[in-house]
Amino acid sequence: MGVVSSPAPTGIVETATARLAVEFRLIQGSAVLLVSDADGKLPGTTFFYINSPDDALRFLADPRYSFLWKALTDWAGEDLGKLRDRYLLMNRKAMEEDAPGSARNTAESSTGPSTRAVLQYASALADTGNIDAARKLLLSQLPGMNLASNDGRSDWVLVRIRLAQLLARSGRQTEALETLAAAPEEVRASGYALNMDVNRAAILAETGHYAEALQAIDAGQGSFKAYKRPKGERGARVSGSERQFAWIRACALHGLGREQEAQELIKSIDQSHPRPDVFVVQPNVLVLTRAYACMGDHMRYSDALLAEFASRQPIIGSTIIVQPAYVGSGSKAAFVKELHDDPRIKALAPKQVRILPPELGPALNHWQRGNGE
Repeated sequence: MGVVSSPAPTGIVETATARLAVEFRLIQGSAVLLVSDADGKLPGTTFFYINSPDDALRFLADPRYSFLWKALTDWAGEDLGKLRDRYLLMNRKAMEEDAPGSARNTAESSTGPSTRAVLQYASALADTGNIDAARKLLLSQLPGMNLASNDGRSDWVLVRIRLAQLLARSGRQTEALETLAAAPEEVRASGYALNMDVNRAAILAETGHYAEALQAIDAGQGSFKAYKRPKGERGARVSGSERQFAWIRACALHGLGREQEAQELIKSIDQSHPRPDVFVVQPNVLVLTRAYACMGDHMRYSDALLAEFASRQPIIGSTIIVQPAYVGSGSKAAFVKELHDDPRIKALAPKQVRILPPELGPALNHWQRGNGE
């Protein structure tokens, strides 16, 4: 076990509900935070591995963790370049060995080790400026999938959706929509195709095609309610799925001037209580902020972020999006600028947010390399 220094950097981090004793260690080449209850009220120690540049940025932008900044950047690189290279290598090796990390989202928790490892390596490539390589990787997986099997159909849809998301992130929304509209008959006849339809409706809403988005999401929701899973088809309905239909409908209705209906749907999301089970389930705040971004409502997006910071347990990514150097990808850039211009967001620094130094600008923006982001 390697230790950064003697003694290892340690500090007390206060949240809304506890005082945490945090120690920064290097264990077998990995950066790890050892977290325990500083007051001894709760037993045990939690290990949090800093595997990705986004993991590191989360702590580098949080003033409560200032005691570990130097040790972290000594290990990760002042620009996080060392960590970026480790992250890519780790995920490539995991894909080659069918040994992925824990599922981080609903898609990754809906498949087996092999496809999860592919999705995670594609994310690592995209988040380190290699978005074209990520697309090629995903495309290479599709022809070899066995669409005669239930698992093959499910995995085909998951990979296809991830491919469309990368295209949309690169500003290639038309190609993304085409990617989600096309599916072999074996897939289209299965329940998994509904996931493609919902993602297509989301992109339509986010690109301002509100009438078409509303038609698509209403059709998708009708199919979702009526669908009866054939014997042998794996999986179960994800808790909180109705929130996905709701935010897309809310954005479409807002764009069509049907504001009261839109706000009723937003309220329903805020009041929902999804229960994570075998699937990773997004917290409500992530669903709401996507709705606000789609609706161009930077004020309510700011409200949601400010509530997260007030809780002293902000969601991962909140300390990144408020950074002045963060640009946002594709069509989201204008929205991010409006967000940054909100005086309340500017006032978060320096007590609640550390404004990161210029050398971390590329990492904040996932090392964009002229690939359309």
